[in-house]
Amino acid sequence: MFRHRPFYLICLTVFTIFSLGPAIQFGFEYGPVFFYRGPLETYQFLFYRMKIPGLGETHEFGNTLTYSPFWNDRFVVMKNSPMPRGDGTADWKYEGIDPETGQSTEFNFSWPGRGGFRPQVYGHRLWLAAYDFMKEVSPEVIAGEAVASDYVEPRPMLRHGQSFLLRGEPARVQYLAGRFTITTHRQGVWSNTDLVVLPDLNRDWMLGATQVNFKRTGQIACLNHGQQIHVFLYVDGHLLFQENLATIPYTTSRSGADRLPSSPQGDSANQVVSALAPENATQELAGWSLVCCAKQDDPISSVVSKNFPVDSGLLIEGKPAALIVDQIRTGITVGSVYRFDGSDWTRFATQEFPFGSNEFRVVVCRDGQRSYIVATTSMGANHVYAVEASGIRPTAGAARQHLRSADQIFIVPVVAIYTLVVGIIFGLLVWCLMCWHTKPAYEFGLQTVAIASLGWRGLAKLIDLLLIIASTAGLGWVLTRDFDWLSLGEALNLGADHPTLHAATRVVVVLLVWMATIVITLVVMQARSGLTPGKWCCDLRTIRTSLRTCGLARSLAREVLMSLDAGFFLCWTPGILCIALTDHRQRLGDLVADTIVVNSRSLSVVQEHEIHDNANRD
Repeated sequence: MFRHRPFYLICLTVFTIFSLGPAIQFGFEYGPVFFYRGPLETYQFLFYRMKIPGLGETHEFGNTLTYSPFWNDRFVVMKNSPMPRGDGTADWKYEGIDPETGQSTEFNFSWPGRGGFRPQVYGHRLWLAAYDFMKEVSPEVIAGEAVASDYVEPRPMLRHGQSFLLRGEPARVQYLAGRFTITTHRQGVWSNTDLVVLPDLNRDWMLGATQVNFKRTGQIACLNHGQQIHVFLYVDGHLLFQENLATIPYTTSRSGADRLPSSPQGDSANQVVSALAPENATQELAGWSLVCCAKQDDPISSVVSKNFPVDSGLLIEGKPAALIVDQIRTGITVGSVYRFDGSDWTRFATQEFPFGSNEFRVVVCRDGQRSYIVATTSMGANHVYAVEASGIRPTAGAARQHLRSADQIFIVPVVAIYTLVVGIIFGLLVWCLMCWHTKPAYEFGLQTVAIASLGWRGLAKLIDLLLIIASTAGLGWVLTRDFDWLSLGEALNLGADHPTLHAATRVVVVLLVWMATIVITLVVMQARSGLTPGKWCCDLRTIRTSLRTCGLARSLAREVLMSLDAGFFLCWTPGILCIALTDHRQRLGDLVADTIVVNSRSLSVVQEHEIHDNANRD
């Protein structure tokens, strides 16, 4: 078979290892998942890891405004291109995004370092937190200049509403061991200093006609406004508000030190007490008011537990307000803003957010006169709304923001192109090797034909694939010229019924029928004449080993087995290797169908007539 068999086999082995690199990596990464979880969960895990829109999460795709700190009425963002210095460090610069126009303006401050610096805001103060592994100084921005400080980044990181200024120092609040602990930063150290005063956790309280169980404590957020710290507390499916943060010194005791010493004890602690009754007005629940109560069929509780909507306290003309989001499960998201007049909460304005909005954030301007709502969809698209005395209005604050999830759409074609390129390189290497070491002719009786080379066969197959892909893509483009792709991704992420789902289903059915029609046409053409468009362009023909037309059954069999030869279109190595190691350059489909691919010019006139006659008889 080969003139220099050992050298040929060694080269084939080396080329094969090269071509199997991506498949081996894929197998090591996802093989264990397939073994332990099965095909379905592996499929879901694979596409989740690839972050394909429709199977990802908002936190994976969140855009700049979703998590950037808000300082001096701008969203603070670190620029991606620091200015390098000669000593191995770089000047890290920052820019502010206007919530009204979306325009970016570079700040005057910067800071040199080897690693990036994460901007963090507490009230009206801004720090640039250095990554711990770099062991660098975290400066504070004072009067527009970055100044070295002893600040260290807290662990774990908390949401914006849980970070505030307490007595002028950075502070954060979190729920630990049944208590809300306030941790304050002083002289480079975070330490527990205070506890939030809450009503007795052993009894139910009545706020008007609403009963609240404080044992089911959820989340808390603090909002600085001048010398005041407004407190929003989510508990037992209700959102409560306190105009000033009440604290007591931190102790390590778990005996209830986070409530007032006057808390009732004994059997009376289990009684339901009305905070509105005159005799209870000055006791534990004094100062707390009910913003909103979750209804039985209202999914507010699920929103709160996932997206921290207590981080929804805002200010309008210096007065407290809160954002409550309803109907998030239906895909039609409605937000209501409630205002506090000193004693009661009333609905101030409502806003229907774009389809797919499932994460919300509010930020407050420094003067407290205006606030902004950032609504993020499941695909990571931001929408900004201003909340002011006249109501809620949309702004262009996110108009210039890039949709990061859109980049993930290109993963699939990139992987396909990468697989194809690796296959082409492997094929070219094997082709060169075969040109030197293999016999190109095939003899049947007294007749001799030239076997098609691997290069021309690969080119013919590539032409056929491009014909299928290009025609399908062209038809798909015609059918989806005005298609709302973003809404389709939102519907898939949320599992919500939407017209785009039905339209997409119809398009997919049409494209599948079109592809099936093309493939069947190619199979029939090959069965009758041994030709496909690719083989016709490359002057090749598929025939049986008896030099007769292959027929429909054999043509169908060899095309069905193409999936194995192409490694289910993840790796072209099996087919190429099979062609290289067989006497008559046959892939697996050819071996099963007993066919060969030959150069048309090597067929004599008599053979051509015989093939056509056989095709007519078939």
